[in-house]
Amino acid sequence: MAESEEDSERTEKKGGKAEYVDPPHTIRNKVTGGGPMTSQMLKKAEDVVQKHSERYIGRAQQQVDDLVETMHQAQNEAGDRTEIFKKIFLQSHDIRGLGSTFGYVLVTDIAASLCNFVEST
Repeated sequence: MAESEEDSERTEKKGGKAEYVDPPHTIRNKVTGGGPMTSQMLKKAEDVVQKHSERYIGRAQQQVDDLVETMHQAQNEAGDRTEIFKKIFLQSHDIRGLGSTFGYVLVTDIAASLCNFVEST
């Protein structure tokens, strides 16, 4: 059976139990058309992030309110709370991601801590 070029390349990069896989740049290719990133493209991306960051505080407050409500549901539930804890994990994961995106380190750290706690229980 002939080994494909991709399989051969992966075999060469193997070392021990780990395997190095060079992921495709799918998003970059969609943005740049496969070419280099231009200063105009970067400026446009920065403008989009700035626009969204201005709305982040309101969105974060809603996310925290939703998370608190879900935590109250967990407190009041006497039976199996597996689905509620999955929801808590997802909510805290989203808060962590957006906090990181917009530079709110404390929000990111607290949400990451909650994610880790829920994951370990």
